Amino acid sequence: MGVSTDPQNFVTASTASASWLRQHAAGKTIYTLGTRSLIRELEGHGIRVTTDPDTQDISFVLVAYDSELTYKKLTDTCRILQTRPVTFLATNPDLVCPVLFGYVPDCGSICQMITNATGQVPHYIGKPSTDMVDIALRENPFSKEETVIVGDRFYTDIACGNASGVETVLVLTGEAKKTDTMIHTYSPTYIFDSIKEVKKAWKN
Repeated sequence: MGVSTDPQNFVTASTASASWLRQHAAGKTIYTLGTRSLIRELEGHGIRVTTDPDTQDISFVLVAYDSELTYKKLTDTCRILQTRPVTFLATNPDLVCPVLFGYVPDCGSICQMITNATGQVPHYIGKPSTDMVDIALRENPFSKEETVIVGDRFYTDIACGNASGVETVLVLTGEAKKTDTMIHTYSPTYIFDSIKEVKKAWKN
């Protein structure tokens, strides 16, 4: 699209999770419910990952969006959480993921199933946790005053900005609508109909 970028320009829920695990779980074994690509990414960051629920030294369970989800994965995850003294983590609390025909369940919905079965609630590493903003600021030479979060979800994007002390832009091309009552609860700094309108305002 003609935009000059490098790897430092991207902070995703998976890279934030890898950063969190390097800091808080170095050398520990992480049972991961997620796609094969996520597991490869975590391993690439030096994270010790297993998908075998019978691995003896599991210390953390990490749940992510999983387009390869099976009932066995859910069962194995529930078994670990109910029979081992492990810490329950998740990459992000998003309930749905947009696709061409609408939405499919995202990590937050998968975690709700697990919580309903086990009674355990995960610590979410991605938005609205401030971890992603902290990582972005740490790896780029900008202050909070020079930073803005642009997003279409109140409970992740806008909530993250508010918690981080960063200005927020709500765009109305996704989940959020202008008539949404959550506008008053989460109070975005700016509201625009689309990214196109954000660009116009930015140039002015």
